[in-house]
Amino acid sequence: MSPFFCWELFIFLKKIVMSTPTISNSVLFNLNNEQLTFSDNTNYSSYGIALTDVNGNLRVTGPSGIFYNNTSWVTPSIVLNTGNTKVVNLPLNTAGDVLAGNYDFVYTVRVNWGFSIYASTGGLGFNVVGNQTAIFTANSDFTIVGGPNAGAYSVISSTYNSLTGLTYILVNESIADPNSLQGSIEIDSDYTNSFTRYFSCTLPVVDIQAEVECDCGQITSTDLTNYGITVDGTYIYPTIARTHVVYPPLSPSTGQRVDGTTTSSSATIILSPIWTNDYITTISSVLTYAYADDFTVIVTVTGSETYTVECTSELCCVYSCLANIFETWKDYKQTNLVRAKEWEAKLIQAYGAWMLYSIAKTCGQSTSAETYLAQIITLAQSSGCTCCTGNSAEPAQVIPICGNVSTSNGSGTGGNVVITTCGNGITVSANTVGITTTYTLCVDEQIIYGIVADYLADNPLSLNDLADVDTTGYGSGSLLRFNGQNWVSVDSISLDQITEFSVSNPLVGQVLTWNGSNWVNQSNTGNIIAIEQNTYTSSGSAVQTLKSVTIPAGTLVQTGDYLDIDCEYLLTSSSTPKRVLVGMTGNDSFTTAWLNTAAIRRTIVSIRFIRVSSTTVRQQYRYDSYNNFGPGYAYPPYGVPVVFSDPTTYAVNNLDIASNTVQFRYDPTVSSTSGSLVNYTIKLFKL
Repeated sequence: MSPFFCWELFIFLKKIVMSTPTISNSVLFNLNNEQLTFSDNTNYSSYGIALTDVNGNLRVTGPSGIFYNNTSWVTPSIVLNTGNTKVVNLPLNTAGDVLAGNYDFVYTVRVNWGFSIYASTGGLGFNVVGNQTAIFTANSDFTIVGGPNAGAYSVISSTYNSLTGLTYILVNESIADPNSLQGSIEIDSDYTNSFTRYFSCTLPVVDIQAEVECDCGQITSTDLTNYGITVDGTYIYPTIARTHVVYPPLSPSTGQRVDGTTTSSSATIILSPIWTNDYITTISSVLTYAYADDFTVIVTVTGSETYTVECTSELCCVYSCLANIFETWKDYKQTNLVRAKEWEAKLIQAYGAWMLYSIAKTCGQSTSAETYLAQIITLAQSSGCTCCTGNSAEPAQVIPICGNVSTSNGSGTGGNVVITTCGNGITVSANTVGITTTYTLCVDEQIIYGIVADYLADNPLSLNDLADVDTTGYGSGSLLRFNGQNWVSVDSISLDQITEFSVSNPLVGQVLTWNGSNWVNQSNTGNIIAIEQNTYTSSGSAVQTLKSVTIPAGTLVQTGDYLDIDCEYLLTSSSTPKRVLVGMTGNDSFTTAWLNTAAIRRTIVSIRFIRVSSTTVRQQYRYDSYNNFGPGYAYPPYGVPVVFSDPTTYAVNNLDIASNTVQFRYDPTVSSTSGSLVNYTIKLFKL
């Protein structure tokens, strides 16, 4: 075989395919962190390009001009061998929102091609495999690495020969050894993808509907938000990742919620059982909008709704008493007509008040309804029945009256259930959930006490009646102590005789502290941070901090530790309103309304700051407003004390490593109107 044919066969075996890549990109706008993510999605391997040989640079122009432009190939925007994305901060308007308008993207890819050298003729150029005329264009530069022809070259022209499958590259420079096949050619080629995308986003407003069904003891919380938006005339509906939460009421006495929170990704939550007082529904939805195949926008929208469950349970508290009046009247009709007439009058009054109460409630006349309810309660109590003594500020579970009542066979149908009361402080109540009804029998404690008292009156007990008590040798002041077998009399005991106590050299003012295994005595480091009682502290006549108390770092060590703050302000009488404030680290957490100090002269504030995390606290507070200040604080309260529990968390300095301050502030509407902080107390409580 001739040398020509051997060389031609060698070319056939070494031929490789390289072609111009088509660049594919996508863009994501994340409005939550106000950043865009630009991605290079090109499948470079299909073009014979290794990721180690390709980088990309990006330029982005927004509605207000270029806000990102990288032209350095030393530190390119995207190094494809390590990742295919670039994150850039989006431009914002003065309101802090991402600018709406056209965004122009220019993305340039630089590919470092590598080619083997094949023998050339004439000594004026080089051969490479395949049609590479689009890469080796006139005036482009390339480099030969290795061999006698190593160095930089400039292209005059390139020509593809379809018979040989080679591209001949004519160069300006002289070639030392045109027949050498040593070394390889490296050349950089740039490819650009330019496109424009329009961004405009009017965020949907969260719409929450809460329906309370008192008869069935049920709340339906529904997300009615229309999450679709119209962009440049096109309606877009997103994919939704929803967090739907319903918070039950808080108990003023415990500061805790009466039931657990309910969380769902569904648009609708149905709750049962329910309680009276305030519920809160919150919606947080992460929305993903596909503006185009290669343009996506992510945003989170939130909303909340507070609503009050006001299911009428007032008549329930007098039900047994009214039933007792009715049953007593029936009994007297059989035995004593005179007494029956007396109870009939009470029954008629109760029925009349009940009808007026029901009509007032139906017509929305709450004040009138309460008046008639008070009459019913008074009538019931005058008949010797105790009722309606609960704390109305506390949430009460709503007793449902709808649904099926479960019968003995558990089917929920085919039977009648009658609930009766025998009076004398014995009541029966029912709670129906689904097809199951639970009956609760209650006996007034006075009845139990009476039964026990009657028995003990006839059968008095002494300690010696108990088998494990030995009172031998007891005298005045003796104590009972268990010796492992019996309770025996002793004259006294000391703390050291109690296993869990370890007291050593006690000093005045020391306290007992639990160290994990025993109660030990140690110095009182003090739960009271600062205290000034009935002492004139500071006054002012302009907006100012009257007193600032440092809360040392690490004071509130763990979640749940809290500060209780009580303070009293005196306000001069004037026609200009003013207010007093208490806050921590610059947050005026509690504030009264603007006070008319022609009437209100003294305000007492109680507030509790509770550690939620190392950098946040939440609060509960109440205030009392009093009339003109007089000796001994003899004047009555002005209105009813108001108690608040605020779910908001307030940012503070890091409680573990930085100090904070409790601030007592004063704010008049005009200068020279004075107010004074008379006294304050700050107490620290640790879990």
